[in-house]
Amino acid sequence: EYFVSVCNEENGKDGVEIRPLSGRSFNDISFEAVFFDAYKMMIGYLIMFIYTMLMLGRMNWLEIRLYLSGMGILSCLMGLASAMGITFLLGLEYNQTHNVLPFIAIGIGIDDMFVITECWYNIISDPSLASLSIQEKMGRTMRHAGVSVTVTSITDVLAFSLGAFTIMP
Repeated sequence: EYFVSVCNEENGKDGVEIRPLSGRSFNDISFEAVFFDAYKMMIGYLIMFIYTMLMLGRMNWLEIRLYLSGMGILSCLMGLASAMGITFLLGLEYNQTHNVLPFIAIGIGIDDMFVITECWYNIISDPSLASLSIQEKMGRTMRHAGVSVTVTSITDVLAFSLGAFTIMP
């Protein structure tokens, strides 16, 4: 931290440009950048919440899906907090990949919610299934959506596992 502050103070003096470069300085700068822009992240999450609420609902006051959207985003945030807590407990340092994790987490988490909701709408709109109980309709919904959710989850795990072994610049 001291190294970066000294370089920033001396930068531009006598026509010399100083660019600090070390693993620690990069992590410190990126950490400060993320928490300096925390309000922008909150605005991004608010936009995602409004988008999710509008897209999951049917554009009327009865089916607005406020609580579903809120719980979907909350579960994504809880998963992200848990994952980051575990990585810090294991002693892994904050690095440049952590900057994009909130957006990846929300995108992956919200995707499954859209799939399940669309399957639910397909089940309840089918007149031949109108006599089924709520439990049977939910079971059919999860049977149809479960395949898509499982495939995307396995794909995500494989992609992130491969990414964990990739050397990033």
